[in-house]
Amino acid sequence: MAITKRTGKSGTTYRAEVMIDRKRYSETFARRAQAQAWIVKMKEEAAAGFLDRGKPLKGLKLAEAHTMFVEDAERTGVKIGASTLSALNQWTPGRVYVASVDKAFILDYAINAKGRGLAPSTVAGHLIALRSLLINLKDYRQFDVARQLDGLNEGYRVASKRGLVGSSTKRDRRVSDDVLMTLKAVFAGQERKTDLSALMPAIIDIALAGGFRLAEIARLRWDDLDRKGRKILVRQRKHPDPRVKATRDEWVPLLRGTGIDAMAVILSQPRRPGEDRIFPVTPASVTGAFSRAVTAAGVGDVWFHDLRHECLSRLAALGHDVLQLQKVSGHRDLNSLKRYVSLRAEDVARKDAELVADRQQRDEVRPQLAVVNR
Repeated sequence: MAITKRTGKSGTTYRAEVMIDRKRYSETFARRAQAQAWIVKMKEEAAAGFLDRGKPLKGLKLAEAHTMFVEDAERTGVKIGASTLSALNQWTPGRVYVASVDKAFILDYAINAKGRGLAPSTVAGHLIALRSLLINLKDYRQFDVARQLDGLNEGYRVASKRGLVGSSTKRDRRVSDDVLMTLKAVFAGQERKTDLSALMPAIIDIALAGGFRLAEIARLRWDDLDRKGRKILVRQRKHPDPRVKATRDEWVPLLRGTGIDAMAVILSQPRRPGEDRIFPVTPASVTGAFSRAVTAAGVGDVWFHDLRHECLSRLAALGHDVLQLQKVSGHRDLNSLKRYVSLRAEDVARKDAELVADRQQRDEVRPQLAVVNR
């Protein structure tokens, strides 16, 4: 029996551990008194024979745990986001057994991920997804994964100290027209064209022109397009407050300021029989295709989400104010929007020159008007 005090950025927590029948159980609490009460409760339940030790893992693989997670999410009506699904997919290949997850397993994965060039924030996302798989096994499938959760938490803590995992930082990667042309050329040059590869150039264009999230692109519908108003209704848009799980429907303008006409991209798509979606794709398939194209093109560290950043940065450089940018991005918080806009010094200098030239032109017109009015 032990209670360990831990102090981090988010505050102080107390980790309670108790050994029952040669098996360790642990839980983390905000107060020491809660940790002590939990230990007493666990001992009482064990003495009374009420302690649920869960089903043994036997030969259960992580790929099977992934399938169970998706099934349970569908059964309970829980929506899995594109980024979460992408992180979960890291645990589907191979013959890795759930029982093999421990501290050493987590550290090996984090070290190998660094060797593959993955950012600490990406590795953190993968491990958080793994935790979700384990918790799902415990809560919905009654498997005994206490040892695996302990190993994951301890491995994550050590990996964090070594800088192998961490929170994301603001990306300032700008996507040039040359890079965009190179990526689209990869899809155009593929010998075996699929429906997805044929769609990818247009999907890249609409992401850059409209600043849409990938999941939003997959939900755009013909019935929601207002040609006269040059706008489209984006359904189930992410709520501006990350603590709120609800979504909202919002009209988004279709602009031309990025150099690509968003309306023209949409109208270039055919109406497919029995399909109301403009781009009938899944976020996971687009993410995979885009990542493979980036590798084939050799254009460096480019993410599909960078196209959204690039859209907002180009619109800001064009002179759109914060309220106009928020209408495009859907952000309600200025700090969140600032993370997406990466203005270059030359953009600001060019805009300043345009404003000065415009002011000089107005100053020249005013004396002429004064003479005419006399």
